[in-house]
Amino acid sequence: MNKHILFAFLLLFIYYPIYATNKHALIIAISKYPVQNGWAQLASNNDAQYIRTTLLKHDFKNEEIKLVADSEATVDGIITAFKQLELETNAGDVVVIHFSCHGQQVESLDPNKLGGLDQCVVSYNALKPRLSKDFKKDQAAYLRGQTIGLHLQAIRRKAGKDGDVVVFMDYCHSGAGTRGVGKKRGGEPPFMNSNNVVKKTSTPLPSDICINTTKPQKSDAELSPFIVISATRPEESDLETDDNGIELGSLTYAISKSFDHLDANITYRSLFTKIQSVMNEIVPEQHPLIEGSGLDKVLFGGKFVPQKPYVEIERFNNDTELVARMGLFGGLDKDAKVMLYPAGTNDPAKATALASGKVISADNFTSTIALDKSLPISKAADGWIFITEPSYHLKPLHISIANNKADNNKSVTSVFTDADIAIIKSNMVDMPMISFEGNPDLMIVKGKQQDSIIAAIDGSLVTTIPDIPKNLPLLKDRMKEYRKYKFLKELDLKSNDANVEVIILPIKNGKVDSLKFKSSISGYDFHNNDSIWIAAKNNGKKDAYINILDMQPDGAINALFPKKKDNILANELKIRPGEYHVFSDHGIAVSPPYGVEVLKVFVSTEEIDMESLATMVQTGTRGITSRGNLSAMEKLVKESNGIATRGLSTINSETSEGSAYNLIFNIVK
Repeated sequence: MNKHILFAFLLLFIYYPIYATNKHALIIAISKYPVQNGWAQLASNNDAQYIRTTLLKHDFKNEEIKLVADSEATVDGIITAFKQLELETNAGDVVVIHFSCHGQQVESLDPNKLGGLDQCVVSYNALKPRLSKDFKKDQAAYLRGQTIGLHLQAIRRKAGKDGDVVVFMDYCHSGAGTRGVGKKRGGEPPFMNSNNVVKKTSTPLPSDICINTTKPQKSDAELSPFIVISATRPEESDLETDDNGIELGSLTYAISKSFDHLDANITYRSLFTKIQSVMNEIVPEQHPLIEGSGLDKVLFGGKFVPQKPYVEIERFNNDTELVARMGLFGGLDKDAKVMLYPAGTNDPAKATALASGKVISADNFTSTIALDKSLPISKAADGWIFITEPSYHLKPLHISIANNKADNNKSVTSVFTDADIAIIKSNMVDMPMISFEGNPDLMIVKGKQQDSIIAAIDGSLVTTIPDIPKNLPLLKDRMKEYRKYKFLKELDLKSNDANVEVIILPIKNGKVDSLKFKSSISGYDFHNNDSIWIAAKNNGKKDAYINILDMQPDGAINALFPKKKDNILANELKIRPGEYHVFSDHGIAVSPPYGVEVLKVFVSTEEIDMESLATMVQTGTRGITSRGNLSAMEKLVKESNGIATRGLSTINSETSEGSAYNLIFNIVK
C-alpha cells in the first residue's frame, strides 16, 4: 500500500470518532381514546405522519423512527419505549421525541411542590377526571412530567455532551404540557383528590420534564443538551388546526411548516421563532414555549452559536411604531436607540437590519419605539430589537480621586499626579452621569501594581484596573455598570396587588437553624460557606411572580430566581394567595466578597424574567452564577437543583405594576 495512503488512513482512524452519529425518533400519538373513558378522539394519527415526513426530509431513517400509538401508549407502554430508546442511543446521537395526545394537570403527589400540580400526558387508558371515583387508582394512568424527565435524563446520559435530545409536546398545558379551530387536546380542570381536606387550586407550572428530580451527579456535565418545545403556556389549552382539510395539532403543523427551507446553520432558538410565527397566525390565543440547555445549538448535533441579547416585540401601534417588552430598567428610556432585525438573528453585526429606531416613551416594563421606516414585517414574532445606545435617566454617580500627596503621607510612593487626575476627569466629560462634586459613591485610589475603585460607604473593593490613566475605556465601562447597580439597589416600588414577603432562612445540616432564624427579613451576619434558603409568602389577593437578584458589595449582579442554568425558570416562580413556599431545592452558598449584600426582590402579578440583568464582573471572586449582559428587565423591571452560589432615591406608587424591595445582610470574616 502507498505509504501516503496508509498514513492518511491512520489519521482518519485516529481522528474520526469511534462512533457514528445516528438519529433516533420516538413518536407517541394517541388518537382513539376509549369512548367509555370520556376523552375526545384526536387527529394525532395525522400528527404522526406529518412528523415522520418532516424527519425523513432531514436525514432520519425510516427504521429509526418508532411509533407508539393508541392502545400501545399506556403508561407502561410509553415507559417501555423510553427504555428501548435508551438502549439504542449511543454517544453523540440525536434523539427526537414527539407527543401528540391529550394533556392534563393532576394534583402532585409531592405536598411541597410549588403550585401543587403536575403536568401529565393522558395515556390511552386514563379516565377523565370527572368520571373518576378513586383518585389514588386512576391517577396512575397519567404519565407525570417528572417520570418522563427521569427517562429523558437516562437518554441524555447515553447521548453524552455531543448529542442532542429534542422534545416536542403537542397537548394542553404542555408548557409545564390549546390548538386554532378544532377540538382541545385536554383543557380539563385539574384532576384533584377530593378526599383532601385542603384542596389545591394553584396555577400550573412549566414542563416538569425539564427538571431533574434527583440530586446532581458528578457526571451531569456529560449529559446531552436538551430542548423542549411546548404547544402552550402552562395555563392554556391546545387547539387542533386544519391543513387543507386535514386536522392535526397546531404545534405539529407549525413544525412541519417551519422545517421547510431551513438555513444550514439554524439554531433551535431560531427554529422556535419560525414555529412561534406560524402559531401566531393559526392559534393567536396560544403561546408556545421553548426551554432547555441547547437553545443556541445548531439543529441535530451542531455546534453552539452565541446569542446576543435581544428584546421581543409586544405589539405594533401602527406601521412605524412598536411596543417592546422592555422599559426603563433595561436601558430603554426615552431617546435610547435600537435596531430592528429578523427574529432568530444571533449576531446583529453579521446580519442586515430591517430598520432603526428611537424610544419615544417608556414605563417600567415596556417602551414605545418609533422606526425610521415602515415596518417590513407583519407579525410581532418576526422581529427582534437590539439595543445600540441604552438610555438611563438616573442620578449622577459621584466620584472622588484620592491624591495621597494631599495627606503629606511620605510613606506612600504610588499616587495619582495632578496630570493623571486631569486626564481622568477630561476623559469623562462626555459622561454626564458622572460627577466629581459632592459626597462620593466611589473612590479611585492609586496602587503600586493595580489601581482600585472603592465603595465609599463601607470601603469595600469594587474592582481593580491596571494603570487607570492608560485604561480609561475600561474605567468608563465600570462606572456605567456601577451606576446601573446603584439604580437597582435604590429602586423601591410598592403595589397592593403584588404583595409577596420573601424571607431568608439560615440553614444548618440541611435544616433551618432555629437558633439563628430571625423574624425580621434583614439583619443577618453570615460567614463564608454558610448556607441559606429563600422562602416566599403571598400576602396579597392575587397570584404573583417573584424574581430575585443578588447584588454583591463589589457591584456584581447575579441571577438567583430565575436562573436557567440551574433550571429555575421564570414561569415556575408563581406564588398563590396565602401560599408559603420554601425553595429548599435551590440552596444558596454564602461566599466573599465581604461586606453588605443585597437581595433585590421583584414581585409582579404578570410573569417577569430578570435574569438578563445579571452582569459579568471580570474581577469577581465568585464563580457562582451564569451572568449575562446587563441588557433587559422584561415587564417588571434544571438542569440542576443543587447549591447555587450567589454569592435611596425612591419610586413609590400604589398603582405600580409590581413591587421591588431589598433584603440586606452582611458577609463577615
